[in-house]
Amino acid sequence: LMDPPWPCLSVRRSAAYDTPDENTCFRLLELLPLADWLPSPPSSNTAAHDSQQLPVERFAGCVCVWVTNNPAIRRRVLCELFPHWNLQHVLSVYWVKVTSKGDLVCPMGSVHRKPYETLLVGVPKHANNTHHAAVANKFVFSVPSQHSRKPPADFMFEQVVQPALTGEAPTEETARVQPHAGRSCDRLELFARELNSGWFSVGNEALKFQDTAFFHRL
Repeated sequence: LMDPPWPCLSVRRSAAYDTPDENTCFRLLELLPLADWLPSPPSSNTAAHDSQQLPVERFAGCVCVWVTNNPAIRRRVLCELFPHWNLQHVLSVYWVKVTSKGDLVCPMGSVHRKPYETLLVGVPKHANNTHHAAVANKFVFSVPSQHSRKPPADFMFEQVVQPALTGEAPTEETARVQPHAGRSCDRLELFARELNSGWFSVGNEALKFQDTAFFHRL
């Protein structure tokens, strides 16, 4: 899972933190050996899945990338980074930001700002698979908190991404289980801004949201 420091006009205006230019950001991401970190799914001699079908056969892990609403960045992630990492785009998760009353935080048709962000999900390609499956879409609605802070990593993976890819619906029991218990895969968050139990968090600001200023004393 990663939320790269994409160049963003609102961030530049606020000077909240430094962001590299677009080309520098992509050159940095291309250095990540994700194709080596993810296990290759075993080759399949079975017929290709129907183009509308999920789950992904022989789930062997995934890469999830948050992108801005800049069409150029989304296009370069899908057309440059995913092929570079030997990934097939299979799922898009749209995080729709709402107020405490359930209204969109800004109009959907706003030119300067959109009330949603997108998580692009890719899985390792089969070596013998030239089939292009249709991309599934999922939606998550929640009230945003601090600037650039995304929904909890465990929730996004366990309740949204993994069920969509495996076809195994989350149950009430799995929702209550400790985040690190019974893990069947390794989890890494790059450009992390907080620590999560059971995740390996890497980033210049990996402790940012652990600051006491973001907590309320009970």
